[in-house]
Amino acid sequence: MPHCILEISESISEKIDCQAILEDLHSVLAASGEFSEDAIKVRRYVSDLSLVGGIEKESVHVTLKLLSGRDITTKQQLSESLFNTVSSWLEGDDVVLTVDILDMDKDVYRK
Repeated sequence: MPHCILEISESISEKIDCQAILEDLHSVLAASGEFSEDAIKVRRYVSDLSLVGGIEKESVHVTLKLLSGRDITTKQQLSESLFNTVSSWLEGDDVVLTVDILDMDKDVYRK
């Protein structure tokens, strides 16, 4: 735990080092002190087509899935850190960047 999922437009994934972004996201989550480093799972999914407002546009979305129970302040700090990390890789690009944090029910999550 946690699961950090980077969804990225294909055209962006071809321009930047996605391995390095995943490593940065891992580092940010480890530095938060909320998770043991060996429990952090980070992965990328490439989207071949993305529409924003009905128009084709490059986009990046980060989803962080956490076991339920963390307070809103912690979630806001994690969201901001993830947003800033990915944003630094996209400087100068006209890209829609979003981040969301989802609670996973700890009573039913299994690994």
